Amino acid sequence: MKTIILLSQTIRYFKGITSFAVNYQDRETFIYGDNATGKTTILDNFLWILFGKDSHDTKEFGIIPLDENNKPLEQVDNEGEITLEVDGAKIPLKRTHHQKWVARRGSKELSYDGNETIFQFNNVPVKSSEYRQKISEIVDEELFKLLTSPKYYNSLNWAKRRGILSDLAGDISEETILNSIITKENKVQVDLLIAALNANKTTDAYKKELAGKRLKLKEELEKIPIRINEANRGLPEKLDITALKKEIEGKETAIRALDEQIVSIGKANEVIQEKHHSMRDSLTTLENRRAEIIRETNLKINEAANNEMDAKIELQRDIDRIQGEVVNIQQKIDFAVKGLDADNTILATLRTNWTKVNEETITFDDSQFACPSCNREYETDDIDKKKVELTTNVMLDRAKRLTVLQNKAADLKQAIASAEKQKQEHELSLSQLSVDLNTKKEGLKNRPAIEKTDLANDLNKNEEFLGLDPQITKFKADLEKGIDTDGSGMDLVNQKEDLRPELNSLNAKLKSQDQLVTAANRVDELMREEEGLAQQIADIENIEFTVQNFIKARTEIVESRINSKFKFVTFKMFKTNINGSEEEICETLINGVPYPDANTAAKVNAGLDIINALSNHYGVSAPIFIDHRESVIELLPTNSQLINLIVEKGSPLVIK
Repeated sequence: MKTIILLSQTIRYFKGITSFAVNYQDRETFIYGDNATGKTTILDNFLWILFGKDSHDTKEFGIIPLDENNKPLEQVDNEGEITLEVDGAKIPLKRTHHQKWVARRGSKELSYDGNETIFQFNNVPVKSSEYRQKISEIVDEELFKLLTSPKYYNSLNWAKRRGILSDLAGDISEETILNSIITKENKVQVDLLIAALNANKTTDAYKKELAGKRLKLKEELEKIPIRINEANRGLPEKLDITALKKEIEGKETAIRALDEQIVSIGKANEVIQEKHHSMRDSLTTLENRRAEIIRETNLKINEAANNEMDAKIELQRDIDRIQGEVVNIQQKIDFAVKGLDADNTILATLRTNWTKVNEETITFDDSQFACPSCNREYETDDIDKKKVELTTNVMLDRAKRLTVLQNKAADLKQAIASAEKQKQEHELSLSQLSVDLNTKKEGLKNRPAIEKTDLANDLNKNEEFLGLDPQITKFKADLEKGIDTDGSGMDLVNQKEDLRPELNSLNAKLKSQDQLVTAANRVDELMREEEGLAQQIADIENIEFTVQNFIKARTEIVESRINSKFKFVTFKMFKTNINGSEEEICETLINGVPYPDANTAAKVNAGLDIINALSNHYGVSAPIFIDHRESVIELLPTNSQLINLIVEKGSPLVIK
């Protein structure tokens, strides 16, 4: 067991305390004072020295005392110093909040330049990171708060409290819980639960899955009676199948006899029908030939007119094409003329520019023969040399510019000659096209007019055509007489057609009897399905009962193991909801009363009970600060050092 004891504490200019020092007793120290005399400040200073936070676990809080005008005191250090004894070794710790005041250049007054925090460990200055590291080596910050404040554990949210208790209780394996509920009768259900847990399903999730399956099966089960009623609804009347089949056989026999008579009469009519078909074929041949003669005559009449029309269309197409080419070439000629005009203008400009450059004279400025720095005129020899140099440069520049103008003029002349040649070629093509166009127009004008011919006149001159009409008329007259029969075959067909509906009706009645068999089979199938669904629902309900037993056993084991660690408090770790699901919680109870509803004394002793259990589990004891100690008559026994903060009306901050 690591034992941490607070031996002494010194406070200077911290919150409402200007200066205070105390030497603590190893077992129990009592600090008295009226309200607002600084009792809680002692605890805040103690935690600030260690972790830089107050008793509310806040980093940013007002540590600088205020003057009579409620303004922060200036040019004072806010300090806290303690001496801990850790397993017999004394460790002095000190934290100082230092205000930096400096004299600016040119000013005698000090000005504020920010703050800094100074740390000392074992009377040796250290950096912030090193200080925190050394404190953590003594004890973890979160654990220290749990071990020094009876209120701290129950100020945490339920999930953190539950996590601490779970760590305290240790691992409770699912195997342990399953072994506590398994029997010979529920082994199948337990095995299914094990499979679900091995698939990383929570009990709540598995329960929802089972409930969903059960609900779906119940819905299917409720539909079965409706389906049975549907299967029995609208069934036909039960008939004598033997008598029905005998009546059907009689109808079929009568129909076969009529078919034999119809076939006999049909053979007698085949010869007449064959002659009828031959006459129809001959008539079709004559009519086709008559139509062919009309089409051939019409083609001959239209052939000459069509040929003349094609010739005129072809001439008009040639005229349109040549006119398009004429327009195109004329545009090229116009473009070439414009280009030549522009090129000749540019050439004239080049000639003018060449003449100007060639006629330029050389002139000198007196400033060119004087020193640019002092304006002193050069010597005569130097001036002559300078003139020769300038003259040479001017002549070279003139020659270069003349050459450039000459080259441009030569290139432009070549371009003009090429353009002139293209223009002449286009004009020659235009002249030839004009000749072709006039020729085509004259040819179109001289084509003969298209004359129309009368079709009827040409057909009346065709002897074959005139001979076809009498033959066609005779065949049509013979065909209109039809086939000469006595009508007995049609009577037989009518008798057969009268029997057919009667036979169909009898077959339909026989077919309807199959529905009775199908319906009976369907009802048997639905009843078996109903039995199977009921069994599946029962199986799921057995699994749900096993899951519920598992949850109940887990709750009892977890709560029993956790509560065995405490003497004054108990913990409720699960809550059963209305729908039967188990919800994880962590509720502290004092004699069955929830912690928030208990009185101050009960809350303090509950905190001590929790600290004792955590201290034994983690093997660390630390000084416990008990605020409002005056509210507690009797404390639970503890092996930790106690520092009691007691309200005493009218009393200054004093140690007794």
